[in-house]
Amino acid sequence: MTRSSRPLLALAMVVVLAIGQPGGVPSAGATQQVPSAAPGAPGTMSHFGLSRKDCVGTARNTTSKVWFTVAGGVLSDVYFPTIDTTNIETVQYIVTDGSTFTDLQTRDTTYTVEALDDSGMSCRVSSTAKNGRYTLVTDYHRPRAQQRGDGDDSQAGAR
Repeated sequence: MTRSSRPLLALAMVVVLAIGQPGGVPSAGATQQVPSAAPGAPGTMSHFGLSRKDCVGTARNTTSKVWFTVAGGVLSDVYFPTIDTTNIETVQYIVTDGSTFTDLQTRDTTYTVEALDDSGMSCRVSSTAKNGRYTLVTDYHRPRAQQRGDGDDSQAGAR
């Protein structure tokens, strides 16, 4: 046996050992059992973020590594330190008077989106309570996202 044929012989032995082991390559005509559930089942449901975006943006300077998207009337994703790394999935407001009602922005408002310039990188989202009690206005074109509320004395806070 020459020196160059030894690696091939070792490889052939590994293949033969793998075929002869349980879970190795099944022989012709053998039936293979398929497990009924994955290990650790049931596991968690797969999750996909909302793909329809109303607005996308980043800072106006070239040093920022933060990107964001708006979908469904709320800040839907914030990406940092790269555009493929989601760090925040959804930021929405909860509006309450502290005793008689509590509204979630995604559940209890309807919204409109207005482009603020031709870049496609800035927008204004107006979310109005379904009962007309208040309107939340969010501008996504400033150095930071800026929110203001119009309506009664309800308090708004990010969730």
